[in-house]
Amino acid sequence: MGPVIGVTLFLASLQRVQAGVTQTIIATIPALMLPIAYFQKHERITTGQIVGTFVAVGGVIVLCRN
Repeated sequence: MGPVIGVTLFLASLQRVQAGVTQTIIATIPALMLPIAYFQKHERITTGQIVGTFVAVGGVIVLCRN
């Protein structure tokens, strides 16, 4: 049920807000999930996860700048 709600809200936000703003907010989700996974779930955060987060956010920045 979670992915259905997430995609529905994502598509609704695309209709109401500029696509660049929506994509930037969506790209920050991995960055927001890392502290939650670390502090609440006590999961170990790897270097690959951190690099992947920067790649996701950096990709959206590159797309929105052009």
